[in-house]
Amino acid sequence: MIMMDTRQDLTLYGFVKENNLDTSIQENGVNVALLKDLRSGRCDIKSIALLPNVLGYQRAREQGFCECLFERNGTITEASHSNIVFVINGTLFYAS
Repeated sequence: MIMMDTRQDLTLYGFVKENNLDTSIQENGVNVALLKDLRSGRCDIKSIALLPNVLGYQRAREQGFCECLFERNGTITEASHSNIVFVINGTLFYAS
């Protein structure tokens, strides 16, 4: 049996940072690149193998886009590192 001492001193540091968000993103949205999703069919399994996400994002940024969406068979599967939310004719759409 391994015994561990779980009693430890804990020190927390906090900082106040001014929030200078660019509200034009929320008001106008962003431009995104749409790339074919060539990853495995199990993109719900997250591991250290997120290289396609990183490369897709890099490619999108190099082409002047803010994000990269992956598409497979006409369906958006996910973004490279963002959540996807659409507002179409006043209706909010999001992944469930």
